[in-house]
Amino acid sequence: MKQSSVTEVLLGVAAAALAVAVGEFVGVAFGGVSLVASVGDVVVDVAPGWFVRWTIGLLGAAQKPALLTGIVLLVLLMGAGTGIRARSAQGPVGAAYVVFLNSDGSEKSRVKITESLSGFTGDLDVGDDFGASIAVLTEIAGDGT
Repeated sequence: MKQSSVTEVLLGVAAAALAVAVGEFVGVAFGGVSLVASVGDVVVDVAPGWFVRWTIGLLGAAQKPALLTGIVLLVLLMGAGTGIRARSAQGPVGAAYVVFLNSDGSEKSRVKITESLSGFTGDLDVGDDFGASIAVLTEIAGDGT
């Protein structure tokens, strides 16, 4: 692997790690909720029951830590891929999404922000960093929406 490729991978992994760390901090500090644990809960909820029972039988008490570790490793792997893709792209690489949720946690609506969508007027060139973050925010107004 070329030196520049290693740098791209490491930068992508670092950005993903920072996004997870900030998401965890904000989630726990302001909502008492771990982002990674919340994703793990969703994975367990949507996984077939036989699979969950099989992993508990296989891993026992280590099942939840293994799941959480797997989630973090997957995010870091995606960050590595994004780092490589960002340097080799022939145009804007990605987008930012703002997702609004209903009180039950289901998606209410979303806004995609790119160089040409949602009123973003800045210029993005190949290699620019548009930003990366994951955050869990709680309902603030107290009205359940």
